[in-house]
Amino acid sequence: MALQKSDFSNKSALVIDASSLVRSSTMAMLATLGFGRVKGSTTSDRALELVKQGEYDLVLVGHAITERHSGIQILEEARHRGLIKPSACWGFMSSDNSPEVILHATASEPDFVIGKPFSIGDLLKRLQSGLNRKQAVKPINQALDAGNLSRALEFCDFVLDKDLSMISVKQMKADLLLQTQDYQQALLLLEEIAAVAPNNKVEIKICEALIACGQREQALGRLDKLIADSPLLIRAYDLKAQAFEEAGQYSQSMNVLSTAVNITSMSIPRNLKLAKLALFTKQLDLAESSYKRSIALHEGSCYKTPEPYLGLANVKRIEIKLDRSLSAEIEQKIDVLLKDAQSNFPDNPELKVQIALFKEQLQLDLNNPSGAREYHALAEKIITDQGLRVDINNLMESALGLMPKFQSEAIIAAPVQSKPSAEPEKSSKVNLQGIKQYLNNNRAKALKYFTMAFELNRQNSAALLNLAQMYLEALHFDQQGQEKSRRMAKRYLTLIENVTKNDVQQQRYSLLKEYLLTDLQGIPKGCLGMLLR
Repeated sequence: MALQKSDFSNKSALVIDASSLVRSSTMAMLATLGFGRVKGSTTSDRALELVKQGEYDLVLVGHAITERHSGIQILEEARHRGLIKPSACWGFMSSDNSPEVILHATASEPDFVIGKPFSIGDLLKRLQSGLNRKQAVKPINQALDAGNLSRALEFCDFVLDKDLSMISVKQMKADLLLQTQDYQQALLLLEEIAAVAPNNKVEIKICEALIACGQREQALGRLDKLIADSPLLIRAYDLKAQAFEEAGQYSQSMNVLSTAVNITSMSIPRNLKLAKLALFTKQLDLAESSYKRSIALHEGSCYKTPEPYLGLANVKRIEIKLDRSLSAEIEQKIDVLLKDAQSNFPDNPELKVQIALFKEQLQLDLNNPSGAREYHALAEKIITDQGLRVDINNLMESALGLMPKFQSEAIIAAPVQSKPSAEPEKSSKVNLQGIKQYLNNNRAKALKYFTMAFELNRQNSAALLNLAQMYLEALHFDQQGQEKSRRMAKRYLTLIENVTKNDVQQQRYSLLKEYLLTDLQGIPKGCLGMLLR
């Protein structure tokens, strides 16, 4: 079969794989496809240096289960260090296609995943899809590469002014709104996307926005449905655990994370979070196994940290409190763990402070206040001698594996103030044009004007209600599109829930919501009421 032509002559690529055979064959494929510059590297620290130094349009990262420095770790560290530029296309090549590996790799958000071995045709399909998507939003991605979020938002609005239907740009804008903490506007836009192009990624973002806005129960409800529909969607478990943790429901959070770890156990941050929750809730066996699993995953990982060693020491410290007769034997085990920590992290001065603070608490547990004072003085001396600018209380919390204190419910639940619309007056005028078109029985143009009015001012209650009403009315005369009409009506009624409404608008909202919840026979045919100005 002849390959579909694509011009990659101005594209550069980097192929990272431990196997010289895979590297050379993949590089040969890219050369055959016409890439202007192709370079190869093993899966080592040098690969990340090449990524950092070069301006590559495509980076292909190979993973093999037998390699010490795996492709997943390269991908993970590149994401962790901010080396994955939005304008570049990243592909993950894996000879291990087990669900655990693929799920863990996708957490680092490559643009595509391809199983090894693959044909040049398979590779071309992935490249055409990935690189074409990047090209379509190139100015936005270039602004993101430069770290200019406001400029990227401006480009999004510029593109959407020309074509309101570009879902990919709306998704990028929603992501940017989340990054800039404009959660209410992000939520409105995400709900709009979900109504016309529902998918798991958008639902996850909606849940992120809901949690950030303090609407935790709504988020949990949607996450439960997501998990029921897509039980391998690990990000949904992470968000659900986060929502429970922020509410102080630590046991529930721990249970959710335990389920996630049973699905894929390769994430160090997830294992550490589970271990910390288990330690806090005194589930010592679970805490110990989770900390040990974190240590086993450390080799070559950017998430390598002293935390699991300190965590295991805290498991043993609690065991002493539960059975003082074992204190001498357990103290020896604690000493071994703390020496292991120092051996693995010899150049970490903060760890020395944490160990001193841990020993302070251990002496207090053993009813030895003078010993505790000595270790506290040692911690302060290390801070002074090393010139560390640290908060000793924060180091104490981390040394003892304490849970962070979240804001009170009242503060969390306070909604983020939406940015005022730039064109409310214009939005009202466009809404009036929509009413005129509706009265002239030109429903298509009416819908267009009401949608424009909403885009100009997302707080325009009248336009939102008019849109919801028109889609409910459409249920009777558009038999084939009933499902879409009901979905769109629900979307606009959901969007208006948290928007300020006057008495007339509130009555209309209640009426339309009642119609939405009834069957078709319960909805009157024809006009459901005078459209609102």
